[in-house]
Amino acid sequence: MDNVKLARLAERLLRAGVAPRYVRRSVEELRAHRADLMAQLSADGLDTSEAGRVVDDRLGSIDAFFWPGGGGVQVSCSVCCLFWHSSRWSSAVSR
Repeated sequence: MDNVKLARLAERLLRAGVAPRYVRRSVEELRAHRADLMAQLSADGLDTSEAGRVVDDRLGSIDAFFWPGGGGVQVSCSVCCLFWHSSRWSSAVSR
């Protein structure tokens, strides 16, 4: 998942009502996880482009983070404490 895809993921999470600090943390964790996998696969002898394809396959698509059975962010999104107050109690927020 390259930087462009991570930026799209962050935007979708923000639009879904996830608090910005949790969005930043999730994106940074994914970025670090991608870097670790790239280093491991490169050490195993894969060239950079092949390692990138393998890592992207392992991490999955952005949609995997939003649908049941998808990645860890889907599980995190079910925890209400991650959402902005305006998203959790929209009727209490004046418009």
